Amino acid sequence: MMKDDDDKKKDDQSGSDDTNQNVKGPKFKTHDDYYDTLNDFVNDYRSIENFEGSQEQKIIKKAKFHSRMTTIISVLAILLLLNPALTIVTYMYYSGKANQMLDTISKVAYVTEPNTKIEGQGISSKIGIFSMDAYFYTLKRVGKEDFRTAEYNIHFLGNHVSSVDRRNLLDKPVPEAFVSSESTGFLHPDASMTFDDFREREVLNGLASDTVAEVYISFDKDYTPEEINNYFPNLDVVWVAVETGESGENAEGIYTSPLGYPFMKDSDPWSPFIGSKSNEETFISILKSLSKNEKLATQVSRAKALSISKGLTYIEKNGIKIYGAVVTGPVNEIRKIEDKPMIRTIKVEDSKLWNWHS
Repeated sequence: MMKDDDDKKKDDQSGSDDTNQNVKGPKFKTHDDYYDTLNDFVNDYRSIENFEGSQEQKIIKKAKFHSRMTTIISVLAILLLLNPALTIVTYMYYSGKANQMLDTISKVAYVTEPNTKIEGQGISSKIGIFSMDAYFYTLKRVGKEDFRTAEYNIHFLGNHVSSVDRRNLLDKPVPEAFVSSESTGFLHPDASMTFDDFREREVLNGLASDTVAEVYISFDKDYTPEEINNYFPNLDVVWVAVETGESGENAEGIYTSPLGYPFMKDSDPWSPFIGSKSNEETFISILKSLSKNEKLATQVSRAKALSISKGLTYIEKNGIKIYGAVVTGPVNEIRKIEDKPMIRTIKVEDSKLWNWHS
């Protein structure tokens, strides 16, 4: 029995020795050495954690930046690839329309703007992506000389007018839109007197005799082109307002602007009246053309309403009758006609130094 107990103790001691031999680790001489080592380990761990946190933020920021740059570069690359294709498509779109649109602008200027023509080589254009800009200057005749009146930039988006920028180049302000007889300068024979005729005649009589003037004349009734041609032998009749049966406000309460045409022969190669055997016939032809796109014609003019189709129907039925004219010439010659019975009222629009010649 004693022997068994001794054997058991030896076995337990042997097992304990084996366990101690399997455990490996640092040996510390004192407790202070142990705590110092532990503190060093904790500090190292903390420093590693802080380093990894700051690096993580930097990595995220870099990743976001690279992601944005990749997106931007991709979009730019796509646009660079699409731009030539879109440009070609735009040119194809405007190839059949641009000339028609520019032609409409030109014709509108000549038949809706009294004493107005387009300067230089006509209208220039610039095509963008699904857009087009039309640029041109307008002139008017005072005496025997042409003067710039306005600079235009008409912007098209597709086939729609998105904006019309008109910069006045005259010394005096001009109406931005034709909204009344006063703004157009003409008074229809059937309209009530709204002009200060006495004041306008005072202005005319106050002009120096050695100057030329531009005067808007409203007649007491309608006259034929032949009659108008005979009434002003020493003056130039540069534009006439034609009876269309649509004077004054239309059914929507919007003022209908006058329609008319250059009365004299036009030698400008870019004018729609160049080479006309009859300006009256060319005027009617222009109205037929504009009636097919009256919306565009109204948008590019200073008028709020033109009533081209109705006016054309009236003219074809009744012929061309004239109720107003723009005349220019020496002030002394204009004074001679101001008291004629046919002249209901006048409006002095402009005057310049003497430039008159035969």
